[in-house]
Amino acid sequence: MTWDVRFRNGIYLPQIDWWLDARHPVARSFVSHAHFDHLAPHREVLLSEGTARLMRARMPAERTEHVLPFGQTEPLTADTTVTLYPAGHIFGSAQALLDHPEHGRLLYTGDFKLRPGLSAETCATPRADVLIMETTYGRHHYVLPPTAQVLADLLRFCRAALDEGDTPVLFGYSLGKSQELLSSRAGAALPAMLHPQTFRLTQVYEELGLTFPPYRAFDPAELPGHVVICPPQAAHSTFLKKIPRRRTAVITGWALDPGAIHRYQCDAAFPLSDHADYADLLRFVELVQPTRVLTLHGFAADFARTLRDRSIEAWALDAPNQTELPLQQSNPIGYFPPAVARPPDSPDQPNPSNPPSSLSPATPAAFAHFAATAEAVKTEPGRLRKIELLADYLRSLPDPADAARAALWLTGRAFPQNAEQRLNLGWAAMKRAVLDVTRLNEGDWRTTYRRFADSGDAAEAVLAAHRIQSSTTSAPFTSPAPPATLAHPAQSNPKGYFTCDDSARPPPQSNPIGYFVPSAPAPSADNATAPPATLAEVATLFNALAAARGPLPKIELLAAALRRLAPVESKYLLKIISGDLRIGLKEGLVEEAIAAATARPVAAVREANMLGGDLAAVVHAARADTLDRITARVFHPLQFMLASPEPTATAILTRLGAPVWLEEKYDGIRCQLHKQGDRVELFSRDLNRITPNFPDLAAAARALPADVILDGELLAWRDERALPFAELQKRLGRHGDDFFLGAEIPVSFTAYDLLWHN
Repeated sequence: MTWDVRFRNGIYLPQIDWWLDARHPVARSFVSHAHFDHLAPHREVLLSEGTARLMRARMPAERTEHVLPFGQTEPLTADTTVTLYPAGHIFGSAQALLDHPEHGRLLYTGDFKLRPGLSAETCATPRADVLIMETTYGRHHYVLPPTAQVLADLLRFCRAALDEGDTPVLFGYSLGKSQELLSSRAGAALPAMLHPQTFRLTQVYEELGLTFPPYRAFDPAELPGHVVICPPQAAHSTFLKKIPRRRTAVITGWALDPGAIHRYQCDAAFPLSDHADYADLLRFVELVQPTRVLTLHGFAADFARTLRDRSIEAWALDAPNQTELPLQQSNPIGYFPPAVARPPDSPDQPNPSNPPSSLSPATPAAFAHFAATAEAVKTEPGRLRKIELLADYLRSLPDPADAARAALWLTGRAFPQNAEQRLNLGWAAMKRAVLDVTRLNEGDWRTTYRRFADSGDAAEAVLAAHRIQSSTTSAPFTSPAPPATLAHPAQSNPKGYFTCDDSARPPPQSNPIGYFVPSAPAPSADNATAPPATLAEVATLFNALAAARGPLPKIELLAAALRRLAPVESKYLLKIISGDLRIGLKEGLVEEAIAAATARPVAAVREANMLGGDLAAVVHAARADTLDRITARVFHPLQFMLASPEPTATAILTRLGAPVWLEEKYDGIRCQLHKQGDRVELFSRDLNRITPNFPDLAAAARALPADVILDGELLAWRDERALPFAELQKRLGRHGDDFFLGAEIPVSFTAYDLLWHN
């Protein structure tokens, strides 16, 4: 029996008769934090020490308080224990982990964030069977920039306003956001005045033991030279009229939305939030490892669908859950989704509802075959069935090179992890290519995107609609053609991918992004019967995209490809470029499928992939029965071995058996150091070469007395001790030709393992 979770007036757990963040007064409720939308005058509450103190200040009343320190486990009912863990949202914010011998472990996050803050405890990630999580920023475009970057921009904004005689006014919640701003680099560098409400709560923070840079209560007579921090509701109050010359900025994660400054009627908007962004939501699920996820708040239904795409059972509690049914109003190229039977008069058309081996043997290397397989895998919930579909597909490809390409692309990568080639093509550029092909504008795209909350699916939909309207098909990728007329001169067609002379084309009705690419040719008997695009041609396209310099040539190449491919093929082309197929497929399943397709041991396939970092090479070796020849090679980064968590020390001892060796966890970045002769290279966890970022470390490593591959941690280091990760962040993404960087933030390398020696 699992947990019975009901949503009304908050979360209700009838099996133990307790509420979680009930919105209205109830008998017993857990209170995750002290924001007003989570408070009510309950008779009995469970909460952290910090939240208890803040709740007394914000909502004084008679009640029974069960104040539980973080990490301490106590009985909640006769058969259920509870442990509170920090949520990282604001000071005192807590997650509740309930443990029942029959129902299992349930974790309720409340509002949370993984990114460390300056005025809140660091979020914990305990293991749980059922996870109830808030998903305020549950769509993929809500990825916040680095906090240090936002704070630096905010500091520049404030200084510019002060230099011109204006008063910077920063709008942030009086509890949490305001204290974070005050604790930040911007708060330390500038004298601050606080709105009365913010001032009172900051004093409560100080009573709880937190310290802040100097600040004072708002005083209009002493205003010049100060930054004013006040709650968002003050923007429409008489308080703001006391600041005659002001420059306003809102501090919120919603600043990522277009037009945020107009919505908030401010001069600037800075994306900083006390909530987890999309990337951290995914990371949190990965760390907690639940078997069932229930989402709440914000884009709950969208994020639940994202998790289902990744083969995790997930449902929204406070929003309708829509199953992902394929569109059926258009089918211009003969594709039939799994719910639709194949017509009897089209036996050779790809049908994702059947195993890939049932596709036409005449075109096994068609990219359409790949897309149909991906669609079938996406709709199949079972792990073993996914492996079976993939193995059948890989066996159906007679050319080892095609099987290698397909296996690699099924992991969402266009090139092997250890390859230096990079596409450098983000979704903004891909969207431009789609809009050029379809002649749609940004408004049309946004309307379609809101239906799917997935850029690949939105692209497929608009391309399918365009195909019906135009009934055109472009020529193959490699067809020679004269140059097209472009709005940007001197950036023509370096790879020969244009397909028509566009000089006679009338101007488009809408061109919001301001440049032109060739249109699709008029229908003809020749291009109407163009052969399907092959895996080899798509690989050639990826090479051309990687070689092209600048966004415009890349967009032109991509647009030409989209004109030829069917909408579902275009979707998976774009998803491979983005690095995420979102079909519930992990690299481990692809490794198992390779083993099944070639009758090789799974362990041998996994080891070869770890040592070589090149899944395509593993496919070649598996087919040739030469997996044992793939060994560690210097300057070819190995796949990193990653840690796996356990909830308690007892669980670790049970899993490993005594004795167990304990080591401190360093807070840096994972790094591989390769050294042979005078050459040294450094590689990050994602196998990217980072030597130019740390030339001082590479120079020091040349003195090592042997040729080695070392696995370890790269740390900011001074005076024989590790510095906080925030110091190391200042060097990430910056090349070592910054003359003073090495002296300003010295680094060290702490080795875990010697992987290769001479």
